[in-house]
Amino acid sequence: MKPKYLKLITGIGFVAIFILILSISGCLNSEEKENKTIENTTDENSTIISEKDVKIIKSVHIGFENLTPTGKVQIDVGDVYVYHVWDNINNAMLAKKQTFKSSEIPPEICDASEADVFVYIDKIERINKSDYYIVRIEEAEAPYTCYTKDGQHFTETENAFIFKKEVIGINKDNISKYIFMPTSTDAQKPKTESDKAYSNVNRRLNPVDSLFHFEDWITCLDEKTKFIIDEVKERNGKKEGYYSELTVVGSEKVNGFDCFKVEQIYEGYSGTYNQKNRYLFYVDKNRRIIVKMENYLYAQGGYIPMQKIELKEIKKSQ
Repeated sequence: MKPKYLKLITGIGFVAIFILILSISGCLNSEEKENKTIENTTDENSTIISEKDVKIIKSVHIGFENLTPTGKVQIDVGDVYVYHVWDNINNAMLAKKQTFKSSEIPPEICDASEADVFVYIDKIERINKSDYYIVRIEEAEAPYTCYTKDGQHFTETENAFIFKKEVIGINKDNISKYIFMPTSTDAQKPKTESDKAYSNVNRRLNPVDSLFHFEDWITCLDEKTKFIIDEVKERNGKKEGYYSELTVVGSEKVNGFDCFKVEQIYEGYSGTYNQKNRYLFYVDKNRRIIVKMENYLYAQGGYIPMQKIELKEIKKSQ
């Protein structure tokens, strides 16, 4: 069973989101005052590196020996999940990128952005001889204000993240298998009223999307669960690696859901870049869905709150 559960090495699906943070530096650049819209896209011309170019230097996996399912992910057609997103990416990444004394005022401070995101389990559809739940995650607008230091004064700008609409298919019989479905928002869109209303508009992947990329470990949790992975690779002559430690640290009630409280310490590096995060996941013991996620970025000698996503309610579509 061991290989099946090594999907944990991806940082539980969330690390990919925060790699994208590096591409949103426009929200942190106080020198650019003009109105602009930034679109996160995939570079189709990126170099693809084959496995033969990757050399495994170190590979340690602990805790996967006796994994057995203790529950099953339960989602139903007609369910509507309402998540609240609190996003402090601007300040967290600024703290990581900049060097200033704790007594100094940073050159730019931004309010956290917030939005409610609605997730619909629309139907079951037959795709490539398998049944898939079609999950629709609606677009949401998350405004925030930034204060840029200008001499002795601060200049205010009104900005917004646009969390994109996304549709994914989740395999009914293999819940960790999913596919992305094309949507009309995949294409470059003309400027909207939101673009005109804010100084900066940044369209991003919807952070709630990752909560529905169910990893195999989520069905195998109990009070004693602990996984450790320590990997070092050499890719085209450059070392990269990560250390991931995931532990069930207790149980907690969240908005009426009885949850496992799971802590993950993740540290990854590639070349000269490194990043360390502390995650807290609250997993409903019955449905095995993530009710709450907290992400803290290590910067300035401590962990800075970076993002929190919390399930407010589950209701049925009308």
